[in-house]
Amino acid sequence: MKKILRLLILLIVVLVLFQGFSFADEYYTIKKYDVKIDVMENNIYHIKETIDVSFSQPRHGIFRDIPTTLYGYSHEISDIYVYDSLTGMSYNYEVTHQGSNVQIKIGDADIYVDGNQSYLIEYIYDGGYDLISEYDEFYFNIIGTQWNTPIDEVTFQINMPKGFDSNRLNITVGGYGSTSSDRVDWTVQGDSIIGSASGLNPHEGVTVALNLDEGYYQNASKPFTMIWIYLLIVLLIGLLGLAIYIRMNNYRRNTIIPILNFYSPKDLNPAEIAYVFNEEHLTNKDMSSIIIYWASKGYLKIYEVEKSGLFDKESMYFERLVEPSKIGTGYEYHLFKDLFSHGDGNKVTVDDLKYEFYENLEAARSLVRDQYRDDKEILENKFQYGIIIASLLVMLLTAAILSIYTKVLFGLTYLWAALPTVIFLFIFWLIAISIATRHKRRINRNKLIKILRYAVLVVIFGNFFVVLKNFVRDIDFSNIKFGSLTTLMIASIVLYIITVFAIGKVKRYSPFGKDLLNNIYGFKNFLETAKLNKLEMLFKDNPEYFYDMFPYVMVFDLTKIWDKTMQSLTLKGPTWYVSNHPFSTYYMMGMFNRSFTEMSAPPKSSSTSSFGGGSVGGGGGGGGGGSW
Repeated sequence: MKKILRLLILLIVVLVLFQGFSFADEYYTIKKYDVKIDVMENNIYHIKETIDVSFSQPRHGIFRDIPTTLYGYSHEISDIYVYDSLTGMSYNYEVTHQGSNVQIKIGDADIYVDGNQSYLIEYIYDGGYDLISEYDEFYFNIIGTQWNTPIDEVTFQINMPKGFDSNRLNITVGGYGSTSSDRVDWTVQGDSIIGSASGLNPHEGVTVALNLDEGYYQNASKPFTMIWIYLLIVLLIGLLGLAIYIRMNNYRRNTIIPILNFYSPKDLNPAEIAYVFNEEHLTNKDMSSIIIYWASKGYLKIYEVEKSGLFDKESMYFERLVEPSKIGTGYEYHLFKDLFSHGDGNKVTVDDLKYEFYENLEAARSLVRDQYRDDKEILENKFQYGIIIASLLVMLLTAAILSIYTKVLFGLTYLWAALPTVIFLFIFWLIAISIATRHKRRINRNKLIKILRYAVLVVIFGNFFVVLKNFVRDIDFSNIKFGSLTTLMIASIVLYIITVFAIGKVKRYSPFGKDLLNNIYGFKNFLETAKLNKLEMLFKDNPEYFYDMFPYVMVFDLTKIWDKTMQSLTLKGPTWYVSNHPFSTYYMMGMFNRSFTEMSAPPKSSSTSSFGGGSVGGGGGGGGGGSW
């Protein structure tokens, strides 16, 4: 099984990595790529790109992808125009947002071009606030690494708004992450940087990294106000502290002190014991254990049914010994009556009950719950509702923080940024709450289910890493510092996860519920750890003690422990159980577990339920394109 899981993980990793590979576009090459950038004092760039293309086959034109993400947020690209650089005539073009890119699709779907074409693309790129407190910088991809064709010649000129230290300038060329300057030449003339490169292969680029004094830019646009993020995170930290305090306080308050009981406390039947012990949670199988309880009381008798065919399973049927009125008038009366209504009134088989009796069990479960309302509730439900509301407030507070990040990263309005953020956090909230409040006794031990769960998790996390890879590929992580937006967003997510899990597990027992639980835990502990000498004493007083306790052993999930203890004792079978085989407690337990699982199940169709000289591709802009 471990080998299979490893192969699945390896397959997903290979698929994820394979997405990073692409091949050269055989339909065109770029003969010359000229870039002119006028940098304004407010860190806004007026950019002109002249791209001379040679088509080897007729194509509609080219498309240009310009990344908008730098410093962890989305930058505005505006005033886009496309011309024929030779004639000055305007080209047809379409501008769309493709994830974190702005795509300029040039050409006409009804017209093909061939041979040499020259495209002049003009646009304004808002470099904005760089989130770096130590210095300002011009960090820009003159040529991006996403072009899928060779570029024979590159020329560029960058006009800065005022003087700078040329010793702090570095220009790199090559594939993504390259720090080589071997194939690029440049010179500084006044406030301008002029340079050239040649022989770029597909997916190679040119990046300019210029370290500037802090304050070089003036009045650069800020996509957000950090003070609000700090305030929201302080509130989130406060809520985490409050959640931890409430959790610790309730831990002391909810401490169970087991009180020894040899019999079911308060004369509770197995279904009621299960409901209280599992903190207001009751399953159909728990409910069906009441049948053994009735048998031990002399209300019915249980018979094994021999298998009729080679592949048939042995089963059982129930025989009524008393009238329903003998049981009383509550839910036990109705459930007892309903049990035999599926047969002839006096006898009923497990096959009669299969896919039918579950509705009666669910009705009885509702009536059991109704017994524990108001002053008899096990958990203080008003407190539990408050916990849920508090955790939702934590989710909304985190959404308010993350929506700022989503807004500036993708250039969305706050409302459109908030919507997917809230949905994502709400889904996580539901998962966290269900995990935090799960009942550990309900763990499914089926190996096939475990394998399927692992497979689903591998698929989910594989897709997550694919999305994450595309999400972070344009982020320059060297610029992430403690006070940066990205760091604060990560901090808020971590705080959210911890807080939701901390709050989700908080509960408070009512005085009535705690008293019952003290006694029930004492009863369970005795059944789990009972010594033989004590059991023998109880057998002397009540020869049927073992079988009277059996339905409780089932709801406590102690059948294996109880059977191991009973193997040391010589016991006759219970008078209310008739078998065609030599009596075996282990065999009887297996029959009960299998039969009760079948008779309590619904039909299958039902549902219940920092600066270092820069590297290629690390700056803003760049991107690439292709032909279409």
